Amino acid sequence: LRQDAPAGARIVAYVVVRGATPTAAVLRTWLGERLPDYMVPTAWVFLAALPLSPAGKVDRRALPAPQVDRVAERVAPRDGDEETVLAIWREVLGREDLGMTDDFFEVGGHSLVATRVMTRLRERAGVTLPLRVLFQHPTAAALAAALRAERARGAAPIAAGALRRASRERRAVAISADGEIAVSAPTNGGRRG
Repeated sequence: LRQDAPAGARIVAYVVVRGATPTAAVLRTWLGERLPDYMVPTAWVFLAALPLSPAGKVDRRALPAPQVDRVAERVAPRDGDEETVLAIWREVLGREDLGMTDDFFEVGGHSLVATRVMTRLRERAGVTLPLRVLFQHPTAAALAAALRAERARGAAPIAAGALRRASRERRAVAISADGEIAVSAPTNGGRRG
């Protein structure tokens, strides 16, 4: 667990390989089939050998910080949804060098940061997507496409002010035996006066 990333704590895997070196994507997929999402490392460092202390134990302080390799060309956003998603990623990850084809989990994202992404996406785009959508669509382009698809499916955008207002309003809901639903007018949240 490293605490030095702009997005907060993250799990880094230090790998010593004997033979052919697998890619981080292959290792992530393999571990993802065996571990819960939050336990899968978000960064991978390949070493010739683990640094050892004089006592022969792994010297954790000598482990290098992971470097981000840019293997893909940075692709700019093409529409408003893509701009929104990429702006949110840049904020929560603390990085400006991100493009539409970068994989959220390969550039430092993890499940805790993913919840921040989805909350900000709901606030700015007015559409609520389940957290699993980011795991299924880990590039900014794919997440923006999922946002557009949800909006097209009939999820009307909700104004951010309405989200905040609705969270403060309390309503009484009554369901009769024949299935009719009655909703009372908003109250002042149970406050007196």
